[in-house]
Amino acid sequence: MALILPYPTYAAFTSVTIHSADIHNTPHTGFMNNDVYLAGQVDSVASRVTVLENVPPPVPPTLIFTKSYNSGGQTITTNGTLVLSHGLGMMPKSISYYLFCTIADAGFSPGEYIDANNFTYSAGGGVTSGMSAILNTSTLTICYANIANVFIGIHKTGRYGANLTNSSWQLIINAFA
Repeated sequence: MALILPYPTYAAFTSVTIHSADIHNTPHTGFMNNDVYLAGQVDSVASRVTVLENVPPPVPPTLIFTKSYNSGGQTITTNGTLVLSHGLGMMPKSISYYLFCTIADAGFSPGEYIDANNFTYSAGGGVTSGMSAILNTSTLTICYANIANVFIGIHKTGRYGANLTNSSWQLIINAFA
């Protein structure tokens, strides 16, 4: 059975105004005796739509982090100490560290990033590269290793150890609270 709904809005669609073209050759107002079942179905759908239209939208999820800090590119200095004021007003809940390539090095191109979280390496014989991070409610302190190339990574294409040239990279720190 086909339904003709010549109404511009849903509000005009009721069991009184619907037309049954298969049973009646011309549109009419109201239902014939054999359309009683269809009228009940239309009313049922209309009441369910009304209920759905009145359901309030879901409450947005609570944000895990409400504050953030980005250090921007920081110079990497052998045996250096970097102290940054993060301004979060509390101990960061999450920290991420990245090395940002500024000059082609170890197969990396300028503009590429390396994830530097927990980026330390021991070459044996007491030689350690990388950094330590000290966090508190107001500052991030980075202590760079006392080695010519602070970071030793994996060459991008050769997959072997490569000394990353300090001046070819910047350290970027993101902190969240």
